[in-house]
Amino acid sequence: MYPIQSRAEQNSVAELWTLGQAADYIGLTERSLRRYIADGDLPAYRLAGKKQIRVRRSDVEALLKPIPA
Repeated sequence: MYPIQSRAEQNSVAELWTLGQAADYIGLTERSLRRYIADGDLPAYRLAGKKQIRVRRSDVEALLKPIPA
C-alpha cells in the first residue's frame, strides 16, 4: 500500500512530513489524513526500515486548492 523509498530517494526527505506535521499545517486531524490516504486522495510513503507514514508537502498543499466547479 505504501511505497518504500530507497536510500537515494531519502535525500529528499526534507519535503516529506509526518502525518502530525501535515495535520497541523492543513488544519485537519491525522485520522482525516489517513482517510484521504485510504481513499487514494493523498499519496503516502514509508521510509525504508521505518514504520511511520510520510506525505509530501506538495501533495498536502494540493488538498488546499479548490476543485473547479
